[in-house]
Amino acid sequence: GKVFVRSGAGIVADSVPESEFQECINKAKAVMSVVFFVALLILPILLRATANPNEAYLEGILILCMMWAAMTLTFNLLMGYMGIWSLAQQVFFGIAAYVSSMMNYYLGMSPWLGFIVGPIAAAIVGGIIAIPVLRLKEAPYVVIATMCLSEIVRLIFTNLVDYTRGELGFWQMEAFDNIFGIDFGGADKVPYYYLIFIIFAAIALVCALISKSHTGLAMKAIRDSQDAAESLGVNATKIKIKVFILSSFLSGFCGVFYAHYMKIL
Repeated sequence: GKVFVRSGAGIVADSVPESEFQECINKAKAVMSVVFFVALLILPILLRATANPNEAYLEGILILCMMWAAMTLTFNLLMGYMGIWSLAQQVFFGIAAYVSSMMNYYLGMSPWLGFIVGPIAAAIVGGIIAIPVLRLKEAPYVVIATMCLSEIVRLIFTNLVDYTRGELGFWQMEAFDNIFGIDFGGADKVPYYYLIFIIFAAIALVCALISKSHTGLAMKAIRDSQDAAESLGVNATKIKIKVFILSSFLSGFCGVFYAHYMKIL
């Protein structure tokens, strides 16, 4: 097909094939993404070079922005690519944060190990939830089910006082151990800035690779019409469960970072 453009005389057909036009758009998006992440990479250097008096404040804002942007990407896997209206994304964030905090508080486990234990715990819970919930086809039922799940998990964490400390929560959590000579225990926010930058970039890369894969094509087909996708041989339930578990797993990294960056739950 051709790409149609509007001129002064009306609508005329351009000579650029639609596939080439789309390829140009994809390349432009890729370049913009690279420029965006390079800008984030050098931003702390620029702030220090200009001796900005609000450097620490700005870095703190950017850290939280990248953390929530990473969470948004994990939600986009469900809502954007699959069309799953889930209200439980914060549940997996919280589960990973609490698991890492409890393991550190009660067992003295290094916060770095939280990046292994927390996301796995979130993925396990996500899998348990996904199997019954994602068999529902209608969006309102999925919304109600995931909303109820969020409230159930909140009540569980509030009432398991012996383990989660209830509404008292955890405070003065241990910072990430120093690694490769990088000090995470001081007032300098740059180590945390680059740590969340790595998490954000890694999650963005995973989401981009999935969107270009066969699974990504199946996800988009399910989003547009699950019945049509299933008529072409796509196992919609299996794909939805896999993506839900992956989204839960990726959310866990953000939760663990939050727990040991804010040091309070």
